[in-house]
Amino acid sequence: MHSELPEITTAWVKASMQPLYKKKIIKEQVGTRTVTKTKGIFNKISFEAEEAVYESKEEWVPTGQYSDTEINIEEFSSNINKICQELAASGYKVTQIIPINSGRYKYEYKEVGSRERILGNTEAITGGGYGYGYGYGITDGVIIVGELRV
Repeated sequence: MHSELPEITTAWVKASMQPLYKKKIIKEQVGTRTVTKTKGIFNKISFEAEEAVYESKEEWVPTGQYSDTEINIEEFSSNINKICQELAASGYKVTQIIPINSGRYKYEYKEVGSRERILGNTEAITGGGYGYGYGYGITDGVIIVGELRV
């Protein structure tokens, strides 16, 4: 008997980057209080009024930007599990999960510059060379390989 499904299948699961957060101070009204106020310069009149009472709280809020060094591992793990469950429901056994990695780097280079000094017959040298450099690897995603169960 010949099945319409391929004997071997693969699925790509992309790793999304971790969202960045910043600390924000939020003022939240927690109640009211009655205060006595006065108005007028010469004929002062006192009256009572309700005034809002606020409390400051620190809260981490998303910036709308994403990290270039950290993946969102919770979402990535959930997506891998979802694909594995879909493969199993379609009659496949997951045989391999292959990570796909890439490299990132950054550096700063400054050209050598010089200028004549105001006093004397010498010149000032500025810049030149690499200020810093680094590199690192990051997981872009995984390839999941499934084999059809017989």
